[in-house]
Amino acid sequence: KFLQQNLQSEVIKLDEFRGVVGDSVLSDPLFIENIMAFAVPYGLALQTLKQTRIRTTLLPPEIVVDRKIRQKKPWAVGLAAGLLVAMGLSTFASARVLNSVSEAKFKEGHDAVADLQSTISGNQASYDAQKAAHEDNKKAIEELTAPLQKRELWMELLKAINECLPRDTGNDLDISDVTLQKQLRIESFVQKKVENVSAWHTALVEAKLDEEFHVDDRETAPDGLGYIITLKGHHYYNSKDVDYEDIGRNFVEDTLVKNLRQWTIDNGTDKPVAVGQLGISHPIVVYHNDLEVPDPSVRRPGMQAGMPGGPGMMGGPGYGGGMMNNYESSNESAMETPGMYSPPGRGGMSGGMGGRGTPGQPLQPLDKIDEEEKETRMVTRTDFVMQFAWIPVPEGERQATPPGAEGEGGDAPAETPSE
Repeated sequence: KFLQQNLQSEVIKLDEFRGVVGDSVLSDPLFIENIMAFAVPYGLALQTLKQTRIRTTLLPPEIVVDRKIRQKKPWAVGLAAGLLVAMGLSTFASARVLNSVSEAKFKEGHDAVADLQSTISGNQASYDAQKAAHEDNKKAIEELTAPLQKRELWMELLKAINECLPRDTGNDLDISDVTLQKQLRIESFVQKKVENVSAWHTALVEAKLDEEFHVDDRETAPDGLGYIITLKGHHYYNSKDVDYEDIGRNFVEDTLVKNLRQWTIDNGTDKPVAVGQLGISHPIVVYHNDLEVPDPSVRRPGMQAGMPGGPGMMGGPGYGGGMMNNYESSNESAMETPGMYSPPGRGGMSGGMGGRGTPGQPLQPLDKIDEEEKETRMVTRTDFVMQFAWIPVPEGERQATPPGAEGEGGDAPAETPSE
């Protein structure tokens, strides 16, 4: 009535429940008097059956939450149980894997490895001790054999110089004209030991002789303890039939000096002769002089047999025209600068040709001597002095190819001597 009067809304009174059966209950006076009290449960029942458009509940939120929790508890318990089972299985599997690599399972192998390492350590210590003793013995042997090694080095040096000398071969061996014989006669060999061979190079440069060096040797000086070797000699290869550029000093440059710049010299065997490989470097002609002298190949009655220029001084072709006639030690040389050569006076290298007569021989008539002098053939003899540095290199330390010249052209890598 209030709603009708104040809200102007028609109110329909509930007098029955549609779809509800049970006449004994519906017709009961108690039910009829309290029919309004059944509206709420009836509505809730319809909502439960989803027969209404209104969805509402009169339950407090706390009760709804409790019900949801109560509904989900079995699922949570099942999930927790599943996780517990999974973790148990995982732990069991991990335990089995751990047991497969446990220290106890491999203890025997570990002990065997430890024993082996101990044995190896003991053997290594014994080996190191024996190796140290071996090295001490090697040092003692090297100290005892060092003089022998140096002796072999000197023999190799002499052999290298001899192989570098030019020589006639083939049909040229039959040439009797001394001016056509490609031979150098070495008169003396002088060696001087110096603390540093670079001082010799510096002295020659300061003496304005740097142009006499090969272009590759002018700027770079040898360095280290070694020897300055001085060779004094002469040759007669000065025929007018030979090109001017191939005679005199040039003959020495193109043969001996050039060959001394080689790394090795091919001597016709399987083992080339070491030259630069032996430690020879920076060859240079420090002095030369051309003299007109009688032909040494012609023997005259007034000449003493065996004097310089005679058959007794001319070495056979197989020895490059004579390796050396005199060997001087460094103590006998008069060198102020280490290894620096002091040029002799004119004719000081000729060795003398003898007088008109010799002791023990009768004097010859003057007219006969004059006639012989008219028939004497004069030839040009080139006297020369050359030097080079030698820093001995033991055989075990020699390199197969010259440093910085592998595969390059030039004088140093060549192995064929000039003739």
